[in-house]
Amino acid sequence: ELEEEHPRRATAALRDRPDASDVVRAYGGPFLLVRGADDELLPRAEAEEIAASAARGRLEVVEGAGHIVSQDRPERFNELLLEFLEWTSGSTS
Repeated sequence: ELEEEHPRRATAALRDRPDASDVVRAYGGPFLLVRGADDELLPRAEAEEIAASAARGRLEVVEGAGHIVSQDRPERFNELLLEFLEWTSGSTS
């Protein structure tokens, strides 16, 4: 019973958390938002708006993944993260 309740509570906590849009807008550094194409918690339009609000924002949408891309498509998530880290460091290797 507790095992079934945990995912529901976690989903509700994510859904009901405070809006942090102003934090993203105020942050001047590089910002990566990785969204699963099948994400039911973060609509694509909202993800696009969040990424666009960051001074150096970038949105990546991963097919075959839901809200937790690092769990659903770990290899692709890691590739995107490495590309982002290379981009932020100015490295081309």
